[in-house]
Amino acid sequence: MTAGVGPRDRTQRVYLHIGVPKSGTSFIQATLRDNKQELMQHGVLFPNRHKGDMFQSALDVIGHHERWGLPKERVEGRWAQMCGRVGLWPGDAVISSEFFCGATPAQIRGALRHLADAEVHVVVTARDLARQLPAEWQEGIKHGRNVSFTQFRRRILAPRRQHPHARRFWHYQDLPAVLARWAAEVGEERVHLVTCPPPGAEPDVLWRRFCSVVGIEPDWVALPEGSANVSLGVVEIDVLRRVNRAARRQRGERLDSRMVKQHLVREVLRHTGSPRAVTPPDVLPTLDTLTGDWKQQIRGHRYDVVGDLADLDPVRLPAADLDPDKIPPRQSLRVSSTAIVTLLTQLQQSLEDNAELRRELSARRPLWRRAGGRARRTLHRVLRR
Repeated sequence: MTAGVGPRDRTQRVYLHIGVPKSGTSFIQATLRDNKQELMQHGVLFPNRHKGDMFQSALDVIGHHERWGLPKERVEGRWAQMCGRVGLWPGDAVISSEFFCGATPAQIRGALRHLADAEVHVVVTARDLARQLPAEWQEGIKHGRNVSFTQFRRRILAPRRQHPHARRFWHYQDLPAVLARWAAEVGEERVHLVTCPPPGAEPDVLWRRFCSVVGIEPDWVALPEGSANVSLGVVEIDVLRRVNRAARRQRGERLDSRMVKQHLVREVLRHTGSPRAVTPPDVLPTLDTLTGDWKQQIRGHRYDVVGDLADLDPVRLPAADLDPDKIPPRQSLRVSSTAIVTLLTQLQQSLEDNAELRRELSARRPLWRRAGGRARRTLHRVLRR
């Protein structure tokens, strides 16, 4: 039995953190993952076995494995396995994936069947729409899109929301709708809305709010250093858009988004730095009206609100000196050149590492041959008996 955990003396609580996307989810997940052992010592299970476990378990529920280039066999049964580990744990558990935010009512019911013996609480983190718009635009570029920021805003804010970009955005970001889908299955009193603090707040505010819901003492853990999710500046996004266009022309398809995010974004473009994209002032009145309606709807329910609904009011940030859709070619060229040098340096290091491995394998091959010969002779003697 893990230290600090005794036999279960009450119904197990499972806290299912479902997003919404771009609301500090990567930060919370990194904190839980990095402090998994410490949390277990205090009786709280974060039931992932490896970094992609939560991701693949969520895909098993929502069925988008093909979009992420994974075969069905890779994700099938993963959610049941994770819930099985939770069921064997004598204390409470926290599960976190923003993909659950997009689950349909049928998918929600299917997921909850595997947690039927637990008291399930749903935790939704949310951030103001003025910061969500550029964040979701950037995330789409990381996944191979080439749409300009202006086009993206117009599609998202079109009254009928017919464009695929709009349908996807609002399916995940329409806060009252997300809360209602899950509340219909677990009850409003078990739905917790945690608001992200405004810019300038201490970095641990969101974590402390989250902890107050899931029964974790904030000081049990060490917060991760740096950002868990890389945010690019407008010049870097322009370079990535150009890369996406070139990939479509040369390959006829998008680049693998995992390779783009892990290598080009995280290891190369994040280090070149330029101003961040900001929602322009002319869009803010529309977002104000929408947010006011959201807050009124939320107040009409029995959701547990942690933080302040005023945190959802669209934040006014100073406009960047650069228009995200009109980046001077000279600046994109500078970032592109820096990126190429970095990638070539990494390639050279990889080639040198591979050459060293080949030399080691060649040196050991005679030993393996002798060992293989002895094994074959031993096997022949055994078979002749």
